[in-house]
Amino acid sequence: IWYWGDGDSTIALYPSHSYAAPNNYQVCVTAIDTAGCSANYCINDSLYRMTNNTIVTINVINTASGIQNYAQQNIKLYPNPTKGIFVIEVSNNQKQQLQVLDISGKIILSQPITGTTTIDVSSLENGVYFIQLKNDRAGVSTQKMVVQH
Repeated sequence: IWYWGDGDSTIALYPSHSYAAPNNYQVCVTAIDTAGCSANYCINDSLYRMTNNTIVTINVINTASGIQNYAQQNIKLYPNPTKGIFVIEVSNNQKQQLQVLDISGKIILSQPITGTTTIDVSSLENGVYFIQLKNDRAGVSTQKMVVQH
């Protein structure tokens, strides 16, 4: 699933997307396998209108040269849904980067964690969020979290 940062998304391997206006966009892709495991990758970039005033289009091409194997990481989030405070329990004590993303892929919170950590999201509005953990050994792991005050 490609999230283009302008509210639009596409389910395809190598899609194209045209932007209506120049802006700074966060483009994200989420890959989900048949077992339900997922990985997410995002980039921020600015798009500028060309001098001939044409619309900017992104074309995704296949440049993959292989898949890197990562050690599987067990993650537990509880309580889920949360009223504002949740615990993230991880299977290792490595330093990792935790990110909370809204449904459009915008990073709401980013902080380093090590091991089991309590996170306060009481300032967030009710809704669905994605909790991502990034580290060198396990890559990116993503879990869905519901905030319901």
